[in-house]
Amino acid sequence: VEVDWKEVEKVNAFFSSDIKVDLSIFTSKTAVKIVREHVPKAWRQAITRAVAIGPGTASLLKKLGAMKVEVSEKHSSNGLIELLAKATGIDLAVLYCSKDVNIILEEFIKKKFHKSAVFKLYCIKELRKNVKTIVELIETDRSRKFIIVIPSMSVLKLLSSERVLINAGNVIFSVISKRLLEEAISHGIHIQHYTDTYDLEEYYSCLLYTSD
Repeated sequence: VEVDWKEVEKVNAFFSSDIKVDLSIFTSKTAVKIVREHVPKAWRQAITRAVAIGPGTASLLKKLGAMKVEVSEKHSSNGLIELLAKATGIDLAVLYCSKDVNIILEEFIKKKFHKSAVFKLYCIKELRKNVKTIVELIETDRSRKFIIVIPSMSVLKLLSSERVLINAGNVIFSVISKRLLEEAISHGIHIQHYTDTYDLEEYYSCLLYTSD
């Protein structure tokens, strides 16, 4: 994991004024640790009411002193969306996540709440290595068709630098939001599948139908 210290500075600047956060949303234990250790003002508000993507993140929040923690039944971005869709009385919500956050979740939060902020605090260094592995696999097996789902802006930017992958005739690219579609086109990536929905199960069903 590589912490984005400029993003951490942005969080500190955001909380430098007298601001009240109604709901703090965490997509990982790493996000919890970064906020607690490096953004004390954000943490003091996070422990009053937080939402966690799964039981591990929720357990850490409680262990570190969070008083009210809700956890999604499905331990995924889709599960978070289903939980947050029921939230009421929220004026300002803040999402703490990685740079690889599912863009559907990010856009849902921006549309759902009157005011919101998204802080992408870190990245997974293994991601670039994984992209290289995918490129090698596709290059060595031209007889098969591959579907690559682009779930976030950081993945899109990584893929856009792999021209061999983009120009491969045996790859179908799919994106999960209109914003990603527009960005992919601007990077010269031909998108063969796109569904603008907050329901990931519906998205994958449509993708399977398309691939058939």
